[in-house]
Amino acid sequence: TRPSFAPRATNNDPESIAQIPVAANVLDWYLGEGGIEVKAKRSLEMTLPLGWTWHEMSWDPNAGEPYTKDDTGNVVYKGDVRCDSHLPFNVAYDIDARLGDSDWVAVRRTENKWELAALFPEQRDLILSSSGQVDPSDEALQVFDNLTKNAGDSDRISVWHFYHKKTRAMPNGRYAIIVSSRTIFDAPLPYENLPLIPVCPVEQIVQSGGYSQLWDLLSLQQAYDSCMSTMMTNHDAFGIQNILCPEECNIMPESLPGGLRLLKYNASLANGAKPEVLHLLSISEHSYKHAEVFQKNMETISGYNSVDRGNPDDNIRSGSFA
Repeated sequence: TRPSFAPRATNNDPESIAQIPVAANVLDWYLGEGGIEVKAKRSLEMTLPLGWTWHEMSWDPNAGEPYTKDDTGNVVYKGDVRCDSHLPFNVAYDIDARLGDSDWVAVRRTENKWELAALFPEQRDLILSSSGQVDPSDEALQVFDNLTKNAGDSDRISVWHFYHKKTRAMPNGRYAIIVSSRTIFDAPLPYENLPLIPVCPVEQIVQSGGYSQLWDLLSLQQAYDSCMSTMMTNHDAFGIQNILCPEECNIMPESLPGGLRLLKYNASLANGAKPEVLHLLSISEHSYKHAEVFQKNMETISGYNSVDRGNPDDNIRSGSFA
């Protein structure tokens, strides 16, 4: 279902009410052309295998079209909305707090070091020298991204963005950008709330994390794979048939392959000495029944039955269900 927003005017004057259609069009553009809808769906899809993800809605002051120049001659851009989805492995937060209640959150992004050096020229040497320096967290994530495969040759580096909400201990909040364990930017939080929102189907009890119902299918899937592996092992080992042939039948092995051949054998011998197929490929019907039971249970738990998959059972295809 596509997200639906209904703009409302805070005032009742005609000028404010006339701006409602404009606001609706702007929201519709950002959902479609701005990519917010795609990123929101991606965040939701990643929760299925991972349990939870983080959805970011922030403001990028260096995006958009050039607007003016500051006193030093640097270009000032109009800025634009930043929307992104992050894996749980790329986000750090207070795990002693409930998911979403942490006072702070830090997200790891991979950014172009040359663009970052242009934004922070006073930190240029630090940023450019960070190429090839791999964070400990990156080493643990080699399975999930390609950042560390050619870290020395890549123009992309790890950049941590730290956000702390406005609290009594920190009234202005905090926003910091960190490269190679060095802070290159530090300022008050420019938002009323943290720009990262956790997305999870179900929140885990006691622990600070999400839970996906697909995790309930892991053991059933493992059992289903075991049945399939047993059947395929038998098929691979005995799928190609062997031939039983008495020594007296006078049929050579090279005469058996292929078709449309005339094979002569000694019919005067017992049983005609005719070559026979040695049937070793025999898959128990219990294996098929077990696999079917596991499949049905997975359909029940996941809620994706044969109709949802576009492959309804024969009784559902009948006219009574049409």
